[in-house]
Amino acid sequence: MNGSTRLLMKKDPHTRRRIDSIGSVLSAVRPVSTARRLVRDYARKVYHPLADLLGTYPSPLAIDRQRLQAICRRHGTLSYYGTSEVVEFASSDSAGGPEELIERRAGEHLIPTPFVGELPGVTLVGRYPTPIYDRRAVIEAVGREDVALLNVLYSITEGGPVGRTDDVRTLDRAALLHNCWADGYFHWITEGLTRLEGVERYAERTGERPPLVVGPNPSGFRTESLRLLGYDESDWIEWDGTTTVVSRLVVPSMRRRNDRSSGAGPVASEWLSGRLRDAVAGRVDADRFSSRVYVSRADADRRRIVNEPGVMEVLSEYGFESYRLAEMSVAENVALFAGAEYVVAPHGAGLTNLLFAEDASVVELARSNYSPTYFGLSQCVGHRHRYLDCEPRGVDLMVDLEALDDAVGEALSTREAEG
Repeated sequence: MNGSTRLLMKKDPHTRRRIDSIGSVLSAVRPVSTARRLVRDYARKVYHPLADLLGTYPSPLAIDRQRLQAICRRHGTLSYYGTSEVVEFASSDSAGGPEELIERRAGEHLIPTPFVGELPGVTLVGRYPTPIYDRRAVIEAVGREDVALLNVLYSITEGGPVGRTDDVRTLDRAALLHNCWADGYFHWITEGLTRLEGVERYAERTGERPPLVVGPNPSGFRTESLRLLGYDESDWIEWDGTTTVVSRLVVPSMRRRNDRSSGAGPVASEWLSGRLRDAVAGRVDADRFSSRVYVSRADADRRRIVNEPGVMEVLSEYGFESYRLAEMSVAENVALFAGAEYVVAPHGAGLTNLLFAEDASVVELARSNYSPTYFGLSQCVGHRHRYLDCEPRGVDLMVDLEALDDAVGEALSTREAEG
């Protein structure tokens, strides 16, 4: 590890005894590899109701946001910044898509005033680290109740360094960005990077920028996005599953509702979008990109458009150009969407980049049972978002070309009418 992170390896019997109960819980079940997949599939089915219970009722096993603030206030480390905000989620203006799920979220939602605090003596344990303070999991440090629960379930089912208590590593201070979903582009951008605003507020107040705990062998989009935000290898620590006691865990709140039904709010999205758009300005020749963007998933393993040549024949009449986002850098993704006025795309992580667009019209190609994740993101940043229901073809999609022509034509005419 880099010396600036101030990591020390210790074999401290007292600390080991204190965390033995944690390690034993996470290490108790080690399914053999042939059964691990079945256990994980089952975990996916049951974790939603369990997470709902964890987020609805006070739990002796978890420290919620309110309790976290009280603890940090008692230690004199709680700092608020910004203001609360009220966000209104409207209903979808299209006939297709996951209408029932969208309707559940429609209405006004309060996003509380953000804060950053410092917890003393937190233990990180598990393949996907669960932060433990006073024998309870710190929910805000991993973002949400469902993520905290899956951290534990996946640490159990996936084996590996689940609860290594033979060696205990200590760290002076750190901020946690790694969890079981952090390898995904959407979760990394909207639930990880948006929290760096709180980390930077902490650094401004204390003069110390805590090392960031990230996943092992971080993928290109994670390291590139961190560099674009002004971080380098000396600023992060790759998690290897070794039980770690953090003397001061810096916990930035997530600018979201007090539940898991919505992602980062508009202010957090605006902060990150502005930072990344400024960072790529001058680095990428944005003039080579069309303002009418079709996102191709031809290089993906699912949600590919099986009649994509026909789709492009329709879209080319409107001036759209096709892009494979996985073949582009983060900087190029940011620059592409920063100039996008119209976006047509299959449901998938590429739509996370709507965060960087301004006043776009979006047509999402999806099955009717898909999550309205990107509709919610569009609502946060002010885009017009409509769904086009597609016929499933195994794990892929077939687009009704006539319906696509109508949807795109309507999106263009609506925008032109609004001036």
